[in-house]
Amino acid sequence: MKRHCWGSLLLGLLCLSMAQVASAHGNIWLDTQVAQDTRATQFKKIVIFPLSDAQSAVGRPDQYGALNANLAERLKKRIKGTNFLYFEDPTDARAADKRQEKELLVRAQPGPHGDEYKRHYHSWHEAHLIPEATSTLQMLDVDFTLYDAYTQQKALTLIDYYRCYDVDVAHAFAQVAKNFAGDWYRLKKSKAAQPAAGAPTLSCHELTLPEATAQDEFAVKTIDYAFTDEALTSLKHVRVKDAAAGSRYYVTGRINTYERGERWVAPSASTSTQLDWTETFTWYDSDNKEHTGKRKYYSTAITDHYGHNTFYYHVNATLQLVDSLTGQTVLERRYDREDAERYANALRDMFGEFYREIDKTIGVQGNDD
Repeated sequence: MKRHCWGSLLLGLLCLSMAQVASAHGNIWLDTQVAQDTRATQFKKIVIFPLSDAQSAVGRPDQYGALNANLAERLKKRIKGTNFLYFEDPTDARAADKRQEKELLVRAQPGPHGDEYKRHYHSWHEAHLIPEATSTLQMLDVDFTLYDAYTQQKALTLIDYYRCYDVDVAHAFAQVAKNFAGDWYRLKKSKAAQPAAGAPTLSCHELTLPEATAQDEFAVKTIDYAFTDEALTSLKHVRVKDAAAGSRYYVTGRINTYERGERWVAPSASTSTQLDWTETFTWYDSDNKEHTGKRKYYSTAITDHYGHNTFYYHVNATLQLVDSLTGQTVLERRYDREDAERYANALRDMFGEFYREIDKTIGVQGNDD
């Protein structure tokens, strides 16, 4: 049975795609089968399987050897107290019979010197033409998923989409692997607050989403996870309860905008002063005493900055804190957040700020009514 279970987990392993278009970017969530307070901390032995592309069910160690090694190195360096096993052959299930307690399966889918008034004495304006240049945009879409090897349930999913000019695939993968290891590390370190007994209670109700966003499974999971997880970690004096259990207060609202885009940065040039040459000279003071001095000559260095696109992930939302007894809105805020790399960063920045304000607004009150 163990060998059969292990084999079934291999079927959906690692998908690394260099597609020009991706449906989701910078998303992260804990899957619903795992309790929020678990945070993947109970897994002490992790099996890392080789990367595979979108056309392969099982990765080969020789296909993305350097990328596999990069991921393994990142995880071992970042995730402490965890034994990482690296399978050269993903079809080898012999180690599965030796596992103890719980294990996870890692799946990634793919001055001038002198007097001030002389500084510009020999300066002039000169026309400068920025030469034509061609830049190549590197795009990499990678999914990482942690599985419980016993139950086959997903524990943590991260979808990362990297875009940058004039870098190779190895550089792009190193960045997304770094993000994955960093996110996993923060989840292990993050702990839900423990409010005092009798603290006001709060639950997270549904958010209204734009139609296109509501149709994107990855977007929905990312928003929902950030919405609830930030409540657990940001609220220090308010107890978070499941919506079905009922609470004195609840948070709701609407995501008005959930979009990614690009901005064109026009070409430009910058200048810097650099030492060109120095001459030594002799001079005499009013007492006819000889002195030796130095004259420093400077030139202007011109640095070209070629035109390029910058990328952003933009979230706009209206959030409300509602008193469930009276139906009155206690607190309402509108947020506009943007991040250069991820949706998740913009979401967490927004939700975290709102919950901290809630903590100050109702957390200092007495017992829950």
